[in-house]
Amino acid sequence: FREGKYSFNRLSINQGKNISLEGAGPDKTVFDFSSQTQGGEGIRITDVVDFSIKGIKLQDSKGDLIKLNKCTNVVIDNVHAIWHVADSTSGGYAIYPVLCKNVLIDHSYAEGASDAGIYVGQTQGAIVRNCKATKNVAGCEIENTSDAQVYDNEFFGNTAGFLVFDL
Repeated sequence: FREGKYSFNRLSINQGKNISLEGAGPDKTVFDFSSQTQGGEGIRITDVVDFSIKGIKLQDSKGDLIKLNKCTNVVIDNVHAIWHVADSTSGGYAIYPVLCKNVLIDHSYAEGASDAGIYVGQTQGAIVRNCKATKNVAGCEIENTSDAQVYDNEFFGNTAGFLVFDL
């Protein structure tokens, strides 16, 4: 995607392989979901193998900004996921891989989530590094995930910085 602001109601990608969304940088390529009237997320990726999203800002969805469900080999790099109003009306999760395998979240930023800015749940193999999260309830949450590495991050100005749950 070239430099510019792209307005979406919702994006959904299901059962694919080798899919990449790449922008010119999060300060240049913006996916805006502020006109969304309903839906659980701005972008929903389900059952995709080898998915990457890079160099894009996601903003102001009604629900989660990006949810990846049952995906394998995921790269989220230099993605900014932001709600401009950070309160209970914001979506729950900014960056949200769940039930995935082999996830890398790198050089990304999350702001304004009513739950976790970065959440990784029920996933096998995850790395969260070089990320920042602020003005969320939790900066980063790792839940029921095995082989997770979280390092070289800054989680600040959240209700809680970094949470780990193993139920």
